[in-house]
Amino acid sequence: MSFATNELISSTKLVRNFGSILAKLKDNSFSKIWILKNNEIEAVILSREEYENYEKMLKYLEDLQDIKLAEKRLASDDWTRYTHEEMLKMHNISL
Repeated sequence: MSFATNELISSTKLVRNFGSILAKLKDNSFSKIWILKNNEIEAVILSREEYENYEKMLKYLEDLQDIKLAEKRLASDDWTRYTHEEMLKMHNISL
């Protein structure tokens, strides 16, 4: 977790200056604001652009996990396939 000191703001200062802080996020003066309460980081406010980038990265990582899982399954697949009827019979299910 990295941040610039000018991105840190107390919760009290945030409440008192919310409009101007929101404007700074909107005009990209800041990409994120770290909110402090009792000198501890409690929350982060992201600009819309930063949030959208985060969402894209998260989607990309999820896609990579899906690809890795698919490759693992393909590597261990013995290529045996069953029909619907065979599966019903194997599990003692009747229609």
